[in-house]
Amino acid sequence: MEIALEKGLVKEEEVMPKAESFPERKVLFLVDENTKIEGIKSVKKHEKFKKNTQFKTVCDAYKIGQLISQDLLNDINALRDKRNKIHLAGLKQKDDYYLKADINTAFKTMTNAIEAVRNLVVNS
Repeated sequence: MEIALEKGLVKEEEVMPKAESFPERKVLFLVDENTKIEGIKSVKKHEKFKKNTQFKTVCDAYKIGQLISQDLLNDINALRDKRNKIHLAGLKQKDDYYLKADINTAFKTMTNAIEAVRNLVVNS
């Protein structure tokens, strides 16, 4: 994602999540003790891409920017969902949830992802 941003293949403000904050409020009119009319200052920002940007956010940005195929994104998100089920710190017992075929699929998915990103970087 970092190189796609640097090369101008996508714009950060177009692919990263957006947030709105309301840093200032001011009472404009007091109707009664329970009702008031306020004015607010609304600030819209987008998240900046950083080294610690969440994996899901990066995947979503790749999707919005149409940087890799939807099929590959589906495979990556399926792998991400599986990964989330087994955070090692949360395991309380031995886990044999995954088979060798799952591991092979994970390696194939990530090999395809690495190749897609390499092509994006080299050919753009």
